[in-house]
Order: sequence, then C-alpha cells, then structure tokens
Amino acid sequence: MGLKEVARQAALAAEKAVIKDVLEQVRWNRAEAARLLKISYKAMLYKIRDAGLGDTKRRKSSGK
Repeated sequence: MGLKEVARQAALAAEKAVIKDVLEQVRWNRAEAARLLKISYKAMLYKIRDAGLGDTKRRKSSGK
C-alpha cells in the first residue's frame, strides 16, 4: 500500500468518526447533522451510506 492510499484511508476513517459523533449528538437527526457539518442533506445521506452508518447501526447504538 502506497502513502497516498494510507492517507486516503486515514481521511475516510476520520470522516466516519466525526459523522458518527455528530449523528449521535443530534440523535440521528440527519438534517441537523448536515447543518452542523456545513454540508448538504444529500451529501450527508451519501456520506452515511458510504461510511456504512445506515439504520442498522443506528438501531444498535440507540437500543431500539
């Protein structure tokens, strides 16, 4: 694995962690999370999907 790939993987992991933290802070209100992260709602949905943070993880983390 090259240095660029290492950097890309680290950036994706950091983004996923931030998105997850913000979603948990706003109790998975995706519109509010998008506003706080200063991205569009649509971008928020894509990032949730790409990070693997779909509804299944939400239910597990919130106890539903």
